[in-house]
Parts: sequence; C-alpha cells; structure tokens
Amino acid sequence: MATGNLIRKAGVGILVSATGAGTCLIANNMISGAANGNIRAMDRSTRPVGPELIGGGRGEHLSLAGNVAV
Repeated sequence: MATGNLIRKAGVGILVSATGAGTCLIANNMISGAANGNIRAMDRSTRPVGPELIGGGRGEHLSLAGNVAV
C-alpha cells in the first residue's frame, strides 16, 4: 500500500511489482519531477516496464485512484 505520499525529484515516483505479488493499493499520492515515470510496474530486476500508470485503473492485483502528477 502506498497512500498519501508527496514524492519529489525521483527516478520513478512509485514502482510496483508486475508479477508475483499480492494485492496493492496506490492512492492519493502527489508526484513531482519523476524522470522515468510517476507510477510504473517493475520486473524482477527492478527495471520499469510497461506504461505509465498515473491515470488510474484497476488490474488483477493493483488498484490505483486519486494520484496526481505535477
């Protein structure tokens, strides 16, 4: 769970496991200046994969809501 965070000037704002993890809620975070994406899935080697996820949505084990990139 990652909720209510203010993240500034990071490589990636929030990384979440793309496979093999339990359920995850990412909500109400403000992310600014993330060079390689605001919210991204990562592979087993911790490299960002797939699209930017800041727009929200819901996946098999992932729920996103209320996140803002500035």
